[in-house]
Amino acid sequence: MFISLIVVYKLDRISRSILDFANMMELFQKYNVEFVSSTEKFDTSTPMGRAMLNICIYTRGLVF
Repeated sequence: MFISLIVVYKLDRISRSILDFANMMELFQKYNVEFVSSTEKFDTSTPMGRAMLNICIYTRGLVF
């Protein structure tokens, strides 16, 4: 059995650190797992959600 989608109520329920969040999103991408935050309307299964994810990961690269 594989996990294909993870849904959380708010982003801070899955991670409180942007570094941890970005690492987790990279891991999700590696295994083709979609991520949805219902409150913030963050959904990596949509083009806009993937764009937001890439911005988050790029921003992490600038900071570190």
